Amino acid sequence: MSQRVLLIVRKLNIGGIQRNTVNLANVLHREGHEVRVLVLKGELELVPDAGVHLHQVDFDKAFRKTGIGLFYDLFTRLLLAPWIKGSGYVWRGYYGGHYLRRFIARLEKEHGPIDRVITRGQGAFETFWSWRDPRLWQVAVSWPGDLKEGWRQRFLLSRLYSGKQVVCNTDNVRQQLESLLDHHGIKAARLATIGNVCDLDAIAAMAE
Repeated sequence: MSQRVLLIVRKLNIGGIQRNTVNLANVLHREGHEVRVLVLKGELELVPDAGVHLHQVDFDKAFRKTGIGLFYDLFTRLLLAPWIKGSGYVWRGYYGGHYLRRFIARLEKEHGPIDRVITRGQGAFETFWSWRDPRLWQVAVSWPGDLKEGWRQRFLLSRLYSGKQVVCNTDNVRQQLESLLDHHGIKAARLATIGNVCDLDAIAAMAE
C-alpha cells in the first residue's frame, strides 16, 4: 500500500548519511510511495530523483528572526550551554520540535496525512528531539560516545533516545547503543536493525 513518507536530514552535502538518505528517497519513490525530503541546513550538493519533493527549512534561523528567538539563543549559548557542556542542542531542540510539528501540520493540510517520518543522523534528531510522535523513526549509524558515569551524559542521551523508536544500520551499532543506554537506565521505545539501502538501479545505470 502506498504511503506518504517524510525523510529528514540535517544537510545534503556529500557524505554517507546524505547519500543513504537520497538512496532511500529514490527507492521508496520508485516503489510508488509519495516521498518528501526535509533538509535543515546548508546547500544542496546531492538531490534525489525527480518526483521526490524537496523542502529546505532552517528552524534555527526562523526562530532567531522572531526577535524572542534571538534573545533565547544568546541566553542559552552564553549561560546554559557552558553550564552543561555539550547541551547546546538540548535548548535548540525544544523549539525545533515545535517548528517540525508546525511544518508537518502545514504539509498535511495541503497534501494529506504523513504516514511515516524517518530521520537520519544524530545532527538531525538533535535539531527537533522534543517532538515525539509514533510515526517517527530515528536512524542511527553510530553510537554517541563511550560509557561514562555521571548525570551529564545521562541528561544528554535521554533527550535523544528516551522513548524513541530507533533503527540502527548494523547490529554492532545497535548493541553498542543498547549498552550505552542500559548503563544510564534509558529506555528507547523500540530498537531495531535495518541495513542501509543500496540503490541497485542507480548502480546498474552507472555500470552501463
